[in-house]
Amino acid sequence: LVPLSRDRGFIYWEAHGTFYRGERRLLAGEIKEGLDEMHQGLRTMLATGTQTCLTRLYARMADACSRIGEIEEGLSAVGAAMDALHKYDERYMEAELYRYRGELLLQQGRELEEVEGDLQRGLSVARQQQAKFLELRGVMSLARLRQKQGRQEEAQESLEAVYEWFTEGFETPDLQDAETLLEQLPNGA
Repeated sequence: LVPLSRDRGFIYWEAHGTFYRGERRLLAGEIKEGLDEMHQGLRTMLATGTQTCLTRLYARMADACSRIGEIEEGLSAVGAAMDALHKYDERYMEAELYRYRGELLLQQGRELEEVEGDLQRGLSVARQQQAKFLELRGVMSLARLRQKQGRQEEAQESLEAVYEWFTEGFETPDLQDAETLLEQLPNGA
């Protein structure tokens, strides 16, 4: 995408490609280089005057940072995404943003009640939007928190209720992760 867009003068798409290449580098362990490319892609997009896709891109940055333990960078990305969400009413990533913030706060060692508040809010948004995969992700995050709180049976019941809704797609990473988590909980499958 980057070379083709550069050759054709498509600055916006070149910036997207740069961002996603950076995300892949970051997840492959090239943390500094990956974050630099992600920031470069975002700066270029913003310089074009774009006002779309910002919540998704910042959310992807938050997720990537959460996975590699870059907590402050991840929380900063969530904050930027929330700003864009409210400014442009771009809500399709809202459930994930609350979930990412909860996950990041948990990694930061914050109070479990604060973490739970964000996870519950994300789950509520996913349910309002009738986004079943986002609901599944939210309930998995909440189930992991319940495990830490010693509330395994509650975790198992809530996850099982959402997991059983699905009738296909069991080869997807989300459903495979849910199945694994269910096996770790009491009365696991």
